[in-house]
Amino acid sequence: MKLRLAAGLLALSALPAAAAPCDTARAYLLHVNARDAAGLVNLFAEDALFRTPYGAVLHGRGEVRQFYAPLLAGSAAAVRAVSYYDSGNVCTFELEAQSRRSETGDFVPDTNGTWIPTSVDIFAVDASGKITNMVAYPAPRSRWQDNAAAAPTVGKLP
Repeated sequence: MKLRLAAGLLALSALPAAAAPCDTARAYLLHVNARDAAGLVNLFAEDALFRTPYGAVLHGRGEVRQFYAPLLAGSAAAVRAVSYYDSGNVCTFELEAQSRRSETGDFVPDTNGTWIPTSVDIFAVDASGKITNMVAYPAPRSRWQDNAAAAPTVGKLP
């Protein structure tokens, strides 16, 4: 019995350490702020699921890439996390973006603007730190709702 227990503990110690889920969230923000779509997409598992703040559900890295590439290319806003909370393999964090109101009343990215709550994101990651599931809940009256008409059309609505 003691020999089996020791062998089991030895086998567990040989497994790679699970990545801290909020480390992946921090890397996500670095890629967003660097406008690095390729690096950001690489944080996702091949078969990841992502519910966007617009309500679309994306399946896999290809759809995640289609969503983020134009979004990051056309954005100049800085994004930051207000808080992080991790539990097991899940990280929940609140995001703000630096924005201002345009002449039409829409929120537009502006690095001299004020910090506006945009979403609460929740990641589940696997043992290698890849995002397997992500949900982005928009903040009330955030720029996501104001700009919903211009939202990328990747993915299917539930």
